[in-house]
Amino acid sequence: MKIIDNVSKLISLTDEELNEKLCEKKYNKANLRELVRRLIKKTKEQQEEIENYKEKEISDKLIKLSLSNMECCVDRIKKYI
Repeated sequence: MKIIDNVSKLISLTDEELNEKLCEKKYNKANLRELVRRLIKKTKEQQEEIENYKEKEISDKLIKLSLSNMECCVDRIKKYI
């Protein structure tokens, strides 16, 4: 028997299933503290991933806008050549 369950599996449980799971004998205070540590760590990692995705998305939009502006400038210059 594992002392602490997989965090991802616990996250996917319904409230009722989670309550049943936490009533099990293996969830003593020390085990619950470790589980909380793991959940917080996983949550922080997911938040970082979301922030990185948002930053990448913004960066991609800025690059597209910049390229679009450059194309417009090139088109204007071509008119004068």
